[in-house]
Amino acid sequence: MKDTNPDIPQSGSGALSADGYPTVLERIAGSYDFTLRQSGPVPEAVLWRGRRHQAARFRALLSIMGSDRWRRGISLNDVGCGYGALWLWLGWRWRVLGGSYTGYDISSEMLDAACRRISHPKARFIRSAVPSFMADYTVASGVFGLRLDMDSQDWEAWVEALCLAMARVSRRGLSFNILDGRRSAACQTLWYSDPDTEKSRAVRLFPGADVRIAQGYTSGDFTVLVRF
Repeated sequence: MKDTNPDIPQSGSGALSADGYPTVLERIAGSYDFTLRQSGPVPEAVLWRGRRHQAARFRALLSIMGSDRWRRGISLNDVGCGYGALWLWLGWRWRVLGGSYTGYDISSEMLDAACRRISHPKARFIRSAVPSFMADYTVASGVFGLRLDMDSQDWEAWVEALCLAMARVSRRGLSFNILDGRRSAACQTLWYSDPDTEKSRAVRLFPGADVRIAQGYTSGDFTVLVRF
């Protein structure tokens, strides 16, 4: 099931729309529409290097859930869901346990691909830059990497705004991955950071939360884990 959300900003002047979203998001969505048409529903279409690396990132993101992953009826928000790879990766056991899933993406073609691949009463897909439904956990994979020509400071303001939006709809925790600038920061259209900076940011944004960093699972990025 796919819904639409009018909050996706359209192109306009300035770095941010009236709603506070980066105006560049429309062009980022178009970039992913293009890569999907070129590659089909595979990890390379969302700029990841193959299924093995994709699975490693999924394991790191879902480590925030701990044993809750196998509890009955756990709900999950997936921000930047793409063509629905995480839902498929969760597998039959998640579905047997009644886990529910809401995927969000700004690329309409990615969401169309997800809906063609997935038809399940516990899975829904929404075109939106931010999550809107309450869930036990919220994860975000790859949503902070591609900034195109947006100023780095403005992009960091968006990173913080989206992290806070994810927290507002997460009962137990959230996780997200970020490109690791210690390894490579050569591409000017990408945004990089480092674990110490992002752990400090998360501690500031979420006072009292348990903040941890997962790294070493693959080269090029790390995952911030925030448990409430």
